[in-house]
Formats: sequence, C-alpha cells, structure tokens
Amino acid sequence: SEYVFFAFDIYRYIYDIINISIYYQRWTMIKLVDLTKIYNAGESNGIGIQGINLELNVGEFVAIVGSSGSGKTTLLNIVSGMDTYTEGEMFIDNISTANFDS
Repeated sequence: SEYVFFAFDIYRYIYDIINISIYYQRWTMIKLVDLTKIYNAGESNGIGIQGINLELNVGEFVAIVGSSGSGKTTLLNIVSGMDTYTEGEMFIDNISTANFDS
C-alpha cells in the first residue's frame, strides 16, 4: 500500500507541473501593438522600428535576431524601459505603459 500512495504522489506531482506550465504559457508578460520609434534628427526623421506586434508569454525563451541596423537594440531598449516609443502600445502584465513617466 505504501507503493500505491508513492505512485499516486508522483502522478499528482507531474500533473501539477504540467498544469502550471500550461497556465503560465497562456499568461502574456509583454505585449507590443503596432509599436513604432521615430528618431527626430533636425529636418529629417529616422525610423528605428515600425509597426512591431509581439507577445511574450511567461516561461518563453526568445531570441531577437536581424541584420545590423534592423532595430534589435531599439526594441530591447524600449521593452526594458530605457527608451520610449513614438506610436503604438506596450503592455506589461496587461497594464498599458502609455501613461508611465519617461
């Protein structure tokens, strides 16, 4: 009878781990909607990133790849809060960052 309880405990433990991972996969941590960054350089404007749509869920591993000058650093600076975006919307834990202080 000890083995039955032990097997049940292991089954319950694995079941809980699977349910927790499924729950967290559905939880959006960061969401970008049509995010754009425009740099003002005197009379001309430079586009850092334009129209980025992205959802990052808890537990995901993501790699940002692209050629030089494609906006990787700009995107990471905006998501980290080190830079601001010009247009679009960014949500952290489903809270809009539009009204956050710069």
